[in-house]
Amino acid sequence: MFRSSKIHGTTAAFVVDGRRRLLSGIDAEVRREIEQNNAEEWNASGLWQRWFLLRRMDRETAEGIAKRAADVSPNSLF
Repeated sequence: MFRSSKIHGTTAAFVVDGRRRLLSGIDAEVRREIEQNNAEEWNASGLWQRWFLLRRMDRETAEGIAKRAADVSPNSLF
């Protein structure tokens, strides 16, 4: 899980799958916010409306993840 090495008296640790873990954490935060924002509409909607709402929420989630992850370089070390 972690890879570490001793550098100048300190320990530097690298996390395996660090970028994937970062993105899944961002996904969880964004999804929670969007679900909270749409909870009232979700509870008041029927099956067909929920299907459309779920698609809209997925789109909003993808946009939110892209916005928050824009500052993270794919070459970053974790």
